[in-house]
Amino acid sequence: MGAGDCKEIPIEEFLGLFDRINLVDVDVDEESLYRQVARLSPEQQQRVQLVVKDLTAGAVLTLTETAADIIEQAATPGQACRGLVELYGAIDISDFSTDDIGDLRSGYVVSSVVASQLLPFPELWIAQRFEEKFRRKLNDLNGEKYAAAKL
Repeated sequence: MGAGDCKEIPIEEFLGLFDRINLVDVDVDEESLYRQVARLSPEQQQRVQLVVKDLTAGAVLTLTETAADIIEQAATPGQACRGLVELYGAIDISDFSTDDIGDLRSGYVVSSVVASQLLPFPELWIAQRFEEKFRRKLNDLNGEKYAAAKL
């Protein structure tokens, strides 16, 4: 999960231990990731596979798109907040499936992100969209802190 720019992953050391390394990320456009792999020998590069894959099976993308729709369709900040709280209340962790990982099953996994970090990134994006539309911070509507606004 989350190869990122791969600076924290000792690729050369892992190549000494494993036949193949899969670097998986939802977005493999990172120039620094390519630079990390490019510095390897040609033989080592053949054993490293860059894989673009959303290991949440689209759950984070669906959450983000649905939240964007709620914000866009809401006439007031309060209406948007209620919709977002309802959306987050309906999250089912089983939506984050690993059934579709295909040949990525492996004997050893190193993650530069933990599962608990999967929601904060879309949460930040959602809060930014809310502020752009309503010119108010999501967690400080009418000066009151929403208990459920830790979206």
